[in-house]
Amino acid sequence: MIWLIAVVGYGCVSGISTARAATPAAAPAASYAYEPVITGTSEIPGRLVDTLTETALSFRLKETPPPSQASLARRAEGDIERLVRVLKSDGYYDAAVTFEIIPPEDNEQQASLVFAIEPGTPYLIADVLVDDTGHGPKPVDDARLERMGLHSGHPARASAILDAESVLTRLYHEAGYPHATIAKRRVRINPPDKTMTISFAVETGQKLAFGATGIHGLTSVTEQHVREFISWEPGEPYDVRKVEKTQQLLESTGLFNLVTVQIADKSASGADQVPARIDLQERAHRSVGFGTRFSTSEGPAGDIFWEHRNLFNEGEKLRLGATASLIEKGVEATFVDPLRQDPRRSLLVESEIKAITSDAYDDNHATVFAGIEESLSRWWTGTLGPTVEYYDISSSEEFNGGVTLIGLRGNLAYDNTDNRLNPGKGARLRIGATPYTTFGKQEVNFLLSSVEASTYYAFDEDKRYVAAARTRLASTVGAERRAIPPSKRFYAGGGGSVRGFAFQTVGPLDEDNEPVGGRSAAEIGLELRLRVTDSIGIVPFLEGGNVYRDAFPDFQKPDFLWGAGLGFRYHTEFGPIRLDIATPINKRDVVDKPVQFYISFGQAF
Repeated sequence: MIWLIAVVGYGCVSGISTARAATPAAAPAASYAYEPVITGTSEIPGRLVDTLTETALSFRLKETPPPSQASLARRAEGDIERLVRVLKSDGYYDAAVTFEIIPPEDNEQQASLVFAIEPGTPYLIADVLVDDTGHGPKPVDDARLERMGLHSGHPARASAILDAESVLTRLYHEAGYPHATIAKRRVRINPPDKTMTISFAVETGQKLAFGATGIHGLTSVTEQHVREFISWEPGEPYDVRKVEKTQQLLESTGLFNLVTVQIADKSASGADQVPARIDLQERAHRSVGFGTRFSTSEGPAGDIFWEHRNLFNEGEKLRLGATASLIEKGVEATFVDPLRQDPRRSLLVESEIKAITSDAYDDNHATVFAGIEESLSRWWTGTLGPTVEYYDISSSEEFNGGVTLIGLRGNLAYDNTDNRLNPGKGARLRIGATPYTTFGKQEVNFLLSSVEASTYYAFDEDKRYVAAARTRLASTVGAERRAIPPSKRFYAGGGGSVRGFAFQTVGPLDEDNEPVGGRSAAEIGLELRLRVTDSIGIVPFLEGGNVYRDAFPDFQKPDFLWGAGLGFRYHTEFGPIRLDIATPINKRDVVDKPVQFYISFGQAF
């Protein structure tokens, strides 16, 4: 301490004596650089080693070294307790940790801080007991143990015990005890046997049934419509799963910004029913939107729509839209009416009137579909119903004139992605099949089917780095290609297909190098979506595919046509604005251009 005072005093004196000169630079603060290491970890899981290094301040503060060896020792001493606590939480209740500081040699830049771990034998679960009567604990039955994830002979990890406690509470909530809680958890360790016995004391509260349900916050949606989504009847035994299902169904309607379904903290004195309360905040039910896009092969395009999601105050949805581009012009309408008997099932009516002008064919058509759309689960949706379609077609082949098609459309869709326009995790799957029969110059029967899938994986929690992949398989059986209307054949190439190739040019071509379509198709696409900043992203991508004359893809011949490129994204509150530049890898002479550009809103898939 005297030495420190002397140094400070010297500095002060020095500063006074050189007042007229330039102020000297302060001496850099001393630091004791070190490299932390953990030994003795060969017998413990790698995930536990990672947790140890993440917990110890000596590792976390490595880039901020202390001023001296003594300070480093104090830092390490504090880590001993932290490391032992982590080891015990993973079942190593006899663990011991020591440390040693090895000063640097003359030719070394930093010291070594070595933590030596003696984990000992991990403790295993011997018994799991529950006392829910106050008359003493009893062993948990196998069915509950399976749900809780605790089994005799499994490692006695603290995380597993805490998870099991939450599951046990839920089991009572599912069995009619809405206010059940874990009053106490006791853990008894048996060092000679290296085992642990876990006991839970449960305060079940009163076993109750659902009572009356109050609904609050409605402005235009009718109360009767909301009650159609309630998954219980008054008098039914309480089950938390029915509460969760009701909330999920109400959220899926798209009518509300906020949905809260909860039960009272306790039932009325002496009552055997517990009342429920649903609080709702309606969202705006009308919206108008538009979008634009551009590609070098398709030119500019624009879309506009108007939508009402509560047309008659019971969730009926009407959407009107219009499209205009060099290839496609037309209008479309969609009406969805939830059925009163089951609000998860809706009447779906879709219609469109459009004109198509492309290298493959020209047509003017009108279509209408009416069917049932049903929410099969949280992620699955099914659609089934008849469709009637009329096409007035002009093509380079002999298929010209008017044709009427009658079909039975069936679709099965799965979607658990986290964002419609910019998914960062989850998957999508769409399976479709439609048998058609035609009326016109000749009667033709065929089955058109397709499978489309995409998946998304984020490498980090903020979803700044996302890998995305997609595939498409399609087939038509029952008729030869020339008998199938060109509007119902498969095509590939363009911004929504294989980028790098012009619209519809991937596949069979005629003598004028114009697409003629095929009976089957296969595509694959890969993207790596990277956020450079919060608003700017880059997306390298690779896509391939082909269209085939036969009913099923022949992956041997012809070869896939591959395109690759680099995309740029400007991320907005509503979704990303997309600019993609792509080139064909196996470019065909005369047919393909060296570069294609695509601009639109939202990710490519």
